[in-house]
Amino acid sequence: MSQIGVIDCGSNSFTLVIARLEGGRWVRAFANSLPVGLGAGGFRNATIRADRFARGLDALGVFRETLRNYRVDAVYVTGTSALRDARNADEFVRAVADRLGMHVEVISGAQEAFAIWKGVVLTAPLEGEDVGLMMDIGGGSVEFGIWPNNGEWKWLKSVDAGVVRMKDYAKPNDPLHQQGADRLQPFIEEVLAPVHAAIAEWRPNVLVGSSGSFDALASLLRRGESLPDEGGPHAVAERLDRAALEKLHGEALTSPLTERLAWKGMPSSRAPYLPLASVLVQNVLHHLDAASPVPVRVARSPYALREGLVELAVGADLAPSLESVWPNLNP
Repeated sequence: MSQIGVIDCGSNSFTLVIARLEGGRWVRAFANSLPVGLGAGGFRNATIRADRFARGLDALGVFRETLRNYRVDAVYVTGTSALRDARNADEFVRAVADRLGMHVEVISGAQEAFAIWKGVVLTAPLEGEDVGLMMDIGGGSVEFGIWPNNGEWKWLKSVDAGVVRMKDYAKPNDPLHQQGADRLQPFIEEVLAPVHAAIAEWRPNVLVGSSGSFDALASLLRRGESLPDEGGPHAVAERLDRAALEKLHGEALTSPLTERLAWKGMPSSRAPYLPLASVLVQNVLHHLDAASPVPVRVARSPYALREGLVELAVGADLAPSLESVWPNLNP
């Protein structure tokens, strides 16, 4: 029996997943997420701030001890948007190697989108003739993918519209209010233009969200109640009620951070960014409604980048690095 560890050094949170391999399949044995904010305050000048640099190393130190306790056979550490952009990213990667003995592989936006898709499809979010649009809202970037049910991906894209990046650049008011959301729309329309074009071409009818922001939205809709088998071999996508999602959007725009932190089911690390995430989701839903020939549904997948990386690593027979797992992807 083998065990594999995957660490995602995201722009907002660092996340560890440990999977156990059993008879050619894998089962998620452990998961933990730590708020680091690696990109916070640094996107404008493309730098990882000293305090965030230190917090990132501390989080990886905690994960290293967990990996030792689980006696994993292979470890993969990936960096995403903040490490793609920062001028001192190489310094962070070297520090991780020197102090912790871990090798961080900084992956491209297209690779990130592909790995997220690999994780999402494991949770069977589509049915029948559905065409899905995957959306993963990160701190620095947002990843998208389009695919038909039981088919391979047709289109992948990573755009620099993550909620930490948006907060650093736009300095939105709190509460955001509709006026603040409207002020963001020209930027969102410009940066999501390739996504809107792909929606018009492929006409997806299911928006499938994954990772932190969608996890927070789903948790709020069910008032913090957990779901069974979230990390098990039978994890499945969760359907989100659109009317409830739109009601939550209105509340997110008009409630200050102090109130959002007190909402039942609200992860504290996501509360500052929830209004921005909700604005992005509603923008995409607006374009989906205009293009889809049938009513648009919304689902949330419990799997994302980490599980996709596990799937890729297992498929590559636990190769020493992830360099060999990527198909030919567009930039």
